[in-house]
Order: sequence, then C-alpha cells, then structure tokens
Amino acid sequence: MKFIKPTVLLVITIVLVVLLNTKLGQAPPFGKFLDPFHGFWQNAEKVGKFD
Repeated sequence: MKFIKPTVLLVITIVLVVLLNTKLGQAPPFGKFLDPFHGFWQNAEKVGKFD
C-alpha cells in the first residue's frame, strides 16, 4: 500500500512530461511554449522598483 501513491505520482509525472513535449495538431508543444528560457516568458519586461 505504501508504494501505490509514489507509483501513481510517478506515472502522472511521466504522462505530463510526455504530453507537454508532444505536438498536438497545429499547436506547438505546450511545454516548450512555457519554457522560461526559450518560450514566451523570455520576452517579459522587468517591472519593479529595483530595475
């Protein structure tokens, strides 16, 4: 019983990684789109007091 939760969480994690890195239809892989170093987040402007 103590191995069921970690196994289920591992399977969910693997499924999410595969789905987020797979092209679905015309849309690019969503994981690459949300990548903070290469996706749209890199275009964010710094806003704040300490810029």
